[in-house]
Amino acid sequence: MVCQARDGGALNACDAILCPPGSYNKDGRLSVTTGCNVCTSCTTFGCTSCIDETLTNGNKVCEILNELFTKTSGRAWYNNDNWLVVGKDICEYYGVTCKNNNLDDGVSELDLASAGLEGEVPTSIYELPGLELLKLTNNDIKLSFKGIEKATNLKTLHLTSTLIDNM
Repeated sequence: MVCQARDGGALNACDAILCPPGSYNKDGRLSVTTGCNVCTSCTTFGCTSCIDETLTNGNKVCEILNELFTKTSGRAWYNNDNWLVVGKDICEYYGVTCKNNNLDDGVSELDLASAGLEGEVPTSIYELPGLELLKLTNNDIKLSFKGIEKATNLKTLHLTSTLIDNM
């Protein structure tokens, strides 16, 4: 048997079971000595780090950027400096510019041009408060315009050399 139930049937020790979505630990899996810690910003199996949401003021921003990172193969981006690093402020993420360098004022720019994104950009991207510039050129991405009306501050959208085939 690979897994053992302990403490009234709760699964605490496994040799090869990844931490489920919504949890993490340094190894990304359950073991005899460590369980998985709760992490609402981790949406995939096997997370090895968690954004400490108590260190950031924008939980919604945190969720949106985590979803973008996950759905566009963030671990394989050419530059993913500071993304999902515990203790790093969202304003320190590569390609993220916060208005007045303060997350409370919103993310004003998201510039991930030629960053190696692959996959489908989540439509929640349009819900970033204060977003004025979205630059995703030269990436292997698909993007839906469903919900773009939520991007009330969006002034500039760069999408050349992507997989978008119609608008």
